[in-house]
Amino acid sequence: MLHSLSLLAALASAHAEAAEHGKPGLPQLNPEYFASQLFWLAVTFIVLYLLMARSVLPRVHEVLEKRGHRLSQDLNRAEQLSREADEALAAYEELHAETRQQAARMTAEALAAIRATQEAKLGELDREQSGKLEAFRRQLASRVQSLRKELEPIAGEVAGGLVEKLAAKKPVARDIEAAIAVVQGNREE
Repeated sequence: MLHSLSLLAALASAHAEAAEHGKPGLPQLNPEYFASQLFWLAVTFIVLYLLMARSVLPRVHEVLEKRGHRLSQDLNRAEQLSREADEALAAYEELHAETRQQAARMTAEALAAIRATQEAKLGELDREQSGKLEAFRRQLASRVQSLRKELEPIAGEVAGGLVEKLAAKKPVARDIEAAIAVVQGNREE
């Protein structure tokens, strides 16, 4: 402030020197016009102040109130939407958990059904194979029995021929049959 006053004083002294030399100076720096300039400054300031206070500032105040009200509404709406989003997220997570549980339950049921079907098929195959195996065993036993009956006379002849060659005497048919029966009895045990 002192600097501006000293600047103003310097300008006033420069104006006074210019006036002494007959040169016209700046009229706003001429001390004889200071009173009228201060008067018009005060009138202009008061008019502008009243104009601002009566028309511009109420509009600015109204705009600021509207913005504040709109901002408050927007914040309330944002909080409401945030709550709704949180509720939707919770509902989604609950639904997701239920869906996972249902999928796990359905998977377990499907696996149980598959296992039951598999066990039924395996049981059926086992029974079928057991039946086939039993039929094969009966067929084999029948075939072995028929082969024994077919080979019995041949075995008797071979045994008789061997005994005759080794002992040099012809064996009795009853003795050959008894020997074959003993051999067959040992094989069955």
